[in-house]
Amino acid sequence: TALPENGVPKPQNDQTAPLHSSGAANGTDWEAMAQFARLCGMILSGAFFTSSNIHLHRKLKRNRKQMEIPQCPLPVYLTDSLPSPCLYGIGKPVIYVTPESLFDKKRTEYVIAHELTHHRQKDHIWSVVRILCLCTHWFNPLVWLAAVLSRRDSELACDEGTLHRIGRENRVEY
Repeated sequence: TALPENGVPKPQNDQTAPLHSSGAANGTDWEAMAQFARLCGMILSGAFFTSSNIHLHRKLKRNRKQMEIPQCPLPVYLTDSLPSPCLYGIGKPVIYVTPESLFDKKRTEYVIAHELTHHRQKDHIWSVVRILCLCTHWFNPLVWLAAVLSRRDSELACDEGTLHRIGRENRVEY
């Protein structure tokens, strides 16, 4: 047999595995381990967000009273289980208000207007998108920061939209 041009003989069988970054030559498949860790993180973070929402949903259903708010297209419930009013739910979202938000008629009107603005802007759906991004990229701190900033921007846009609807002259009172 003739030697190749560089003078180094080629291996005769396929038993010799090339060395590469996956580490398969020494029995460790780092890429498979990384994919497994990422999948486990996705499952754990998904389970965390799901169980948190199930727990909150049950708590809210136990501690709520339906309110009659004329001209409001969404059901409104009073609860003392939340630190502040919110829009909650995906398929059939509802508005939850706190006892503090019923302090006077104007305040209640502004709270309902604010939550309806969240509904018009589809913020309840964007919240799910943020959660999906966090579950998919649970290991990336920049995605967590983006989710926090997105939530803040959602609130600022909602305040702006609410002021537009109730009138700029009510800005200070709002």
